[in-house]
This record gives sequence, structure tokens and C-alpha cells, in this order.
Amino acid sequence: SLLLSGCYSYRDINKVIFVTSMLIDMNENDNIVVYGDTLRPYRDAGESSERGQRGFYKGEGKSLLEAIANMSLSASFLLDFSQNKAIIFSEKAAEGGIDKYMDYLNRAQELNVRSYLFVYYGNLEKLMTMTASNEDYLGNFLNDIVNKVGASSKTIFMNINDYLTQKRM
Repeated sequence: SLLLSGCYSYRDINKVIFVTSMLIDMNENDNIVVYGDTLRPYRDAGESSERGQRGFYKGEGKSLLEAIANMSLSASFLLDFSQNKAIIFSEKAAEGGIDKYMDYLNRAQELNVRSYLFVYYGNLEKLMTMTASNEDYLGNFLNDIVNKVGASSKTIFMNINDYLTQKRM
């Protein structure tokens, strides 16, 4: 039975949308707004190359759980957060404290605790349009930058796991 598990002919992977980065903002009504930079892979059993479509999804709610659930409702396939590389907070969301988001980010089983945390000082929608023309996905792009930059006096490298560990200490 172990040999019979998994995807056959890429049928399962064609029905999943991978979130590569998650952007968290607050609107004027103090509702949480979540954007997902996504990759919808398209693989064919007859081809060895992989192709994918980039997309952005948006959800809004009173809590992060509700906003992500609303974002998932707008997608035609299941949103998979296992490939998430970056969680980006807007300045407004970070000013209110990121502790209220950490409970969900820590407990959600499919979220990756190695995702890097960022605070973006500017308009998140402008960030998405700037990176939409780039061939890299935002999460992969930021992950590469963090790994390439090394030590810098202007940055603090921290992922969810490091944040939660230091918070408890």
C-alpha cells in the first residue's frame, strides 16, 4: 500500500494552488486583509517541463483565520501554504503588534515555521504590482535575498520559529 500512495499523472498537483508569500495588512475598518502571491502549477504527464501561472488572491476578515478562509473561498482550487517562504506585514499591521497573528501562524499545520517575517513600509498593493512583472515569485525572491545578504546592520533575520523561541525566552 505504500507504493500506491501519491499523485498519479500529476492529477493532484494540478488541483492545488501554492502560496509562495502571504501579505498581511489592516484596512480602515481595522479588518485584517490577507493577500496571497500564488503559483498554480501545470504539469502534464507527457511533458518533463513545468509551467505555472502566477496569481494574487485577497481575503478580508476580523481575524487572520477568517481572512484566510475568505481568501480560500475566492480560489478555484485548494490553497496550499506549505511552500510559503515569506510573511510580509504592512506598517499598519505591524504597529498593532504581530503577536495577534502569531497564534494562528504557529498553530496552522500546513504553514511553514521557516517562513521569514518581513515588515514593509509602504503600500502592499504597490509592492505586488512591482513584483508582478518580475519572473520570480515574491516569496522566493525574498528568500533568496535573505540568504544572499548575510549580516547587515539594517536587518534582523528572523523566521517564525526563531520569533516564537525568542518570545518564550
